[in-house]
This record gives sequence, structure tokens and C-alpha cells, in this order.
Amino acid sequence: EKLIAAGASWEEKFESGAYVGLSAMDVAIKYDNKLVVALLENLSKKDYCQRVAANEKSEPRKGWQLCPICNMEVRFPTKMSRLESDQECIEKAFQNNNGEHVGGKGKKKQKKYTSRKYMDQLLAHSNGEAYKKLCGIEYHDMENMRLRKEISESYGVLHAVQECCVSLGISTSNKATSSSNNNNNNINLENIFLIDLCSGKGVTTALCAACDVEGSNNYFLAIDKMLSHTIPHFLNEGKVHYLSRDIMAEAMFAEVADIVRDQTRQGRTCILVGMHLCGLLSDRAIDFFERVSEIKGLVLSPCCLPKKTEQRQLTGFKKGKPENGAEDAELYNYFKWSDYLKGRVEGCYPGGDVSDVRLYRDDEMHTEKNAIIVGVRR
Repeated sequence: EKLIAAGASWEEKFESGAYVGLSAMDVAIKYDNKLVVALLENLSKKDYCQRVAANEKSEPRKGWQLCPICNMEVRFPTKMSRLESDQECIEKAFQNNNGEHVGGKGKKKQKKYTSRKYMDQLLAHSNGEAYKKLCGIEYHDMENMRLRKEISESYGVLHAVQECCVSLGISTSNKATSSSNNNNNNINLENIFLIDLCSGKGVTTALCAACDVEGSNNYFLAIDKMLSHTIPHFLNEGKVHYLSRDIMAEAMFAEVADIVRDQTRQGRTCILVGMHLCGLLSDRAIDFFERVSEIKGLVLSPCCLPKKTEQRQLTGFKKGKPENGAEDAELYNYFKWSDYLKGRVEGCYPGGDVSDVRLYRDDEMHTEKNAIIVGVRR
């Protein structure tokens, strides 16, 4: 069903392979696959709404429900609905372990974070309506994610986006700031076209859409290499759109520039977001900011360093060793990489532009790799 929804042809015959000369229906009949036969019969009748099932199941299993969008049995209530109880379990384990971080297996234990500031902001947003929306069954594709971590990272980035809005003079909020002492509970974006670069499962985009207010002039675009039929349902509804692309392709600069100009004509200001981009993807995000002048803001939180062979292509960056032997070498080079990227953003401004670039660490994010680079072009 997902393949057909993505545009796969089911009426034509196979031109090669083991089923050459046969149609999808022929193959389904040959192997007595009643589910596929029923699906194709419904499609041929243009009856897209009829539920297809090989065996008539009266009710889904306990703790599961049928998603009305993809007709798949999924766990419901979703993992998102257990966000606060999961947080409380971690806090309790933390207290029972004399205040030490617990959890994880193997040689390198996974650090458990107890900070709940951003989670509480989400729970309180719009009197709980934003969180309630995220708990809907259409968000079931986020089931296997480390949600507390993902939300803390995305919320940190969105506070930086809000700071861009204030710097650009397009936000009426006088409380917006991305610093660690931010007490503003709401993400309030106004007249923004936000591009979520290398969006993955789209947690940042999902938060944008859930926190958006009715009647706003915001629009959100997620870009990633995932095929369109594999993305979560919420990435193609309302003010959210998904684009399946390889951002390393040269043709992407022209395509993104055209999209941004179209959105600018609709009264929106473009801000480009890169949440935990790996290796040279962070460098690529800066290339977009540099080459598409209509992108007025950049919020970048890098992840891992480029591969050794890729590092040789870079001018001005080289891994090093911490002077203090007790300092973690991986983190030392991560922040050195972040400093390099900040310098690259600072070099994006021609003489006529007014630049505003800063690098800071957001300790509310559930990761040690918590650097955020903010660049604004006025």
C-alpha cells in the first residue's frame, strides 16, 4: 500500500526478472495472496476507502490500534504519551543511585539526563494542546525514538530559531532567547519559512507544526533522503511538506533557492535548521546559507566530525589533542569542529550584509554534543 501511495505502478506487467510478463495481480493470484488481491481489486474499483484484510479481524490486539491513515496495527497509546512517566522513572532511578547517572550497557554506558525544562515547556504549550496533538496515532512513527533526548535537542534549536526572529525584527515576542536562562514557555514563530535540513523522522518539524497557532503565516519544509512512502504521516499535512532529496547534489542549490524565493514572496522569512548534522552535512548547511541570500537565519547543531579522508578537504580544520589529559578527546574535537563551523558562518557575509553569529552550549539538551551556532543575515 505504501509503495502504491508513493507512485509505484501496479497495473503494468513486469518487464524483467522472475515475473516477466505478469502483472501484480497475476503474481498475487499465483501465490494466493488474498490481501494483495483484495487491495488491487479495490484500487481497480477506485475504492480507496475500503479496508483490506486477508482475515477478518474484529479488533486489534490489546494495546494496539489500527492507524486510519496506513491501515497498520500500531501500539497505542504511543510512546509519546508516556513521556512524563518515563521522565519520572529516570528521576527516581537517579535519586536511588545517589545522584549518579545510570543506565546503558556495554563498555561505554549511556548517560541518563534528568533535565526536564524543555519537556515541561512542551507539556505546558497552548495549555497542553500541542503535546496532545503529538500523542495522536498519526505520530506513531516516532515510537522507536529516544523521545526525551530528541525533544530536548529540537526544543533547544527552536529557541535559537526564535532568537533569530527577534534579531531579524519579525517577532513581537520580547522574551525570546535561546540562552539557558530562558523562562519563556512557548515557541512563538511568526511569518517563518523553516527548512529542517536532514530531518530524519522529523521531530523538529513535528514540534513546529504542533506548536503553530491557527491562522499563522508559517510554513515548514523537511528535507531528507528517505523515500516519500517511508516518512511519518505528519510530514505531509497542513503547513508541513516533505522533500525527498540528497542535499549533497549540486542541483539542490537552485531548487532550494527557487523554493525560498517563492516563500519569501508570500511574506515569510526563511530560517534554515540543521539538527545534529553528521560530518560534512554541517558544512553543506553553511553552503546553503552562503549561496542562497534569501535565507536570513541559520541554526546549526553539529554532530560527529567528518571522516578522516573528508577532513583533508577542509581548510582550517585539523583534529587535535586536549592539553588536559583528563578531557575527553572526542568532545574536545567536537567543540573544535563547532568553532570551525562558526568561523565558516562568519565568512558567509559579503561587505554589505550585517552579520550576527554566535556559538554557545545548551545544557538543557540531553547530550554532551550540545553546541548551537546561530547566524543571522540582516
